[in-house]
Amino acid sequence: MCEPKNPRRSPFVFPHCAPSLVPFIATMARPSRAAGAAGDEGKKKRTMKKKDPNAPKRGKSAYMFWLAENRARLTKPGMPVTEVTKLAGAEWREVTEKSKWEAMAKDDKDRYEREMAAYRETQK
Repeated sequence: MCEPKNPRRSPFVFPHCAPSLVPFIATMARPSRAAGAAGDEGKKKRTMKKKDPNAPKRGKSAYMFWLAENRARLTKPGMPVTEVTKLAGAEWREVTEKSKWEAMAKDDKDRYEREMAAYRETQK
């Protein structure tokens, strides 16, 4: 009988072994997914932290500023958003002079840090 190296791995990964294992697999018990199953006692479900609507927006990256300027040129009628994004990413990699958008991104980052400092002061 051919055994997989990893006992947890499905025997169906090894098709030449599967016919001999079918009777064995049919008799195996399936693990229970019910609440309180073994190993679930200490786990707690994580809850997402609520985002404050008054918090300042994060700064945009240089790519996002570039994309805002060039999206209309790259978009064709009926073109899916994913295709536009792939095309934009490929074109962004080819751009050699990025200093204009990097300066805009730096300014936006500074704006975010200023607004965040003021926001933290109001939260105290």
